[in-house]
Amino acid sequence: MALFILISFHLILQVQPQNVPQPELSVSPSVLTERGSAQLDCKTLSAGVSQCYFYPEGDETNTKRSPSCQLSLTGSELTRWTGHSYRSPQSVNIICYYTVDEFRNQAESPRSLPAAVTVQVLDAPQLSVSTSGRSSVQLNCTPPYAGLSQCYFYPEGDERNLKFPSCQLSLTGAELTAWAGRSYSSLQPVNVICFYSVKISDRQRLSPHSLPAPARTLDEKPTMTVSYDDRRHESRLVCEISLSLGADVGCDFYIGDEKMKWMMSQRTRSGSLACSFTAHRDFLLSRRKSAKSREVSCDYSLISDQTVHSPLSDSHSLTQLPPLPTPKTTTQLTKPKSTTEALDTVATRPRETTKDALTTHPKQDDHIQKLSRRISLIILMLTTCVSALLAGVMIVCLRRFIRKQRTAR
Repeated sequence: MALFILISFHLILQVQPQNVPQPELSVSPSVLTERGSAQLDCKTLSAGVSQCYFYPEGDETNTKRSPSCQLSLTGSELTRWTGHSYRSPQSVNIICYYTVDEFRNQAESPRSLPAAVTVQVLDAPQLSVSTSGRSSVQLNCTPPYAGLSQCYFYPEGDERNLKFPSCQLSLTGAELTAWAGRSYSSLQPVNVICFYSVKISDRQRLSPHSLPAPARTLDEKPTMTVSYDDRRHESRLVCEISLSLGADVGCDFYIGDEKMKWMMSQRTRSGSLACSFTAHRDFLLSRRKSAKSREVSCDYSLISDQTVHSPLSDSHSLTQLPPLPTPKTTTQLTKPKSTTEALDTVATRPRETTKDALTTHPKQDDHIQKLSRRISLIILMLTTCVSALLAGVMIVCLRRFIRKQRTAR
């Protein structure tokens, strides 16, 4: 009888594990980013559960235990645990089981069905800054993936101060200053950071943030002054920046739309910066001819970053230069009635055609006066020569007449 009881008890112990129900594994969410987290829940229907075990499919020795039968993992932890790379993206199957303590023996449950989980690895975007016009910047946030819903920009250290129009952002200097909330008279750039969002499993996932990119604008417009030296026929152009900048600055001088000269700035007594450029009249005339303008202006840029230019100064007209030539109109010339009238026409026509120029160019007046004197001298000499010739002819004729009279007597 005792032997029968012992054999029955042993059979009961062997049959009991087969009655442990299979668990059900759920993963929420099933798709996540590296910084996101997923909850793994191994649901059991049996009492007296001792432990729950989780492992990647095909790697049963690589287990994680949980007395609560729940396991929370971030995307990075899940990647390291399974040893998979999810750049594809690619999913991995997780399986769980549990153990129960009954009759002083530990029994394992059947394995759950595999549950898939996907880690979407989001790379940080690339942020680039370029100039847009003279006093604005263009920010471009370039994500590595397509299908993005939004890009976000913020000044370094102020992540809540977001701008999110698109993956491109254009700002003027005033807008950049107001956005960052500080003054840039020190010419320190604004470090801007961006990131983007991706829709995964009906949820918006945020990417890692880009590296900071410096953005800078020069809003202060310089002042152009021009002085003229009549004796040397030189113009002195000065481009002054009123800000007390603590950086080396260079100036570009323009005539019309053409760049004429670059000069390094010098510190003035008032503490501002100024660039000066002295140009001879002949140089300005040649540049005026190519630029088809006598309007000069200037701007400035940092020596360390010459891609960013300030606004142009107000233009200044070089009045010492003659105005641009106007298209010539054809006129019909009439033949003079006499030589004297032609000479008078030559002598008087320059005065009529250059009447307007004489008011602004005294040198042309001197030249015309000299020409008139030379013409008058030529007329006087011609008249004298003709008179002398006639007098000589008359003397010769008179002598011949006297000889004939003497011969006849």
